[in-house]
Amino acid sequence: MKQIIAELVGSYVVVFVGCGFIMESKSSEMGVVSVGAAWGLAFMVMIYALGHVSGGHFNPAVTVALAASCSFPWKQVAGYVAAQVAGSSLAVLSLSFLFDHRSEVDVKVTVTRLQGSVSCSQGLAWEFVTSFFLMLTICGVAVDPRAVRFYLCHHNNDNNKIIIVN
Repeated sequence: MKQIIAELVGSYVVVFVGCGFIMESKSSEMGVVSVGAAWGLAFMVMIYALGHVSGGHFNPAVTVALAASCSFPWKQVAGYVAAQVAGSSLAVLSLSFLFDHRSEVDVKVTVTRLQGSVSCSQGLAWEFVTSFFLMLTICGVAVDPRAVRFYLCHHNNDNNKIIIVN
C-alpha cells in the first residue's frame, strides 16, 4: 500500500509542478526552458523523496515498459497505473481550481494535442521519439545494474576522512 500511495503522491507533485509551470508560462515571461526545468526538477525531487518506496515510476508508460522488460511484476501494474492516473488527475483538478480566477489561463494547455499543421503521424512520431528518450534514460540510470550509482559522502572532522555511504 505504501508503494501505491508513493506513486499517487509522486504523480500528483510531478504533474502539479509541470502543468502549473505550463499554465503560469502562458501569462508570464517564462519560456520553454523554465517549463522543462520545472518538469525535470519535479521528477528528480520525487525520485529522491519517494523512489526508495515505490521505484519512482510516476508514469504509466514507465510502469508498463518496466513490466514488459521483466523488471517489474505484472501483478502490480494495475495498482501503480491507477495511482498514477489518480494522482495526475487530482493535480490537474487542483490547478483548475487554483487558476480558475485567471481568465488568461486555461487548463486545456495541460492536455497533449497537435498544434498547427502537425499531422497525426508526426504527432505519433514525436511521442515515440520522446518516449524512447525517456525510457532510454530510465533504463540506463535506474534499471541497468551496471549504471553509475550515487553515493552520499560525509566528512568526518575528527580525523579528516571522507566516509562513503551507499
